[in-house]
Parts: sequence; structure tokens; C-alpha cells
Amino acid sequence: MLHTDLEFVSLCSDTTFKYFLKKEDTRNWIYEIIFRKTGIDLSEFQSVDNE
Repeated sequence: MLHTDLEFVSLCSDTTFKYFLKKEDTRNWIYEIIFRKTGIDLSEFQSVDNE
């Protein structure tokens, strides 16, 4: 069965943003969004979790 429903995730919530940034699977996706919107390349930075 083909799943055709689109889902929207708001990155405006800091909790959502942190969740995606902490997960190895989605970190590059967040970096790509930031790069496309700002031109800032975060791929060389190391993420540190202080929580």
C-alpha cells in the first residue's frame, strides 16, 4: 500500500529541533536545511549535548 499522506514537522519548537539534531539519522538533514537557508556549513562542527 502506498502512503500518500504528507506530514509536516515544524522546526520552530526547540524541542523538535534538538530531537532532530541529536539523532545521527536526521542531523545531516538539519544541516542541509540550515545550509540552504543561511549558507552556513555546519558539517565541520561537533555537536555537544549539555542536557
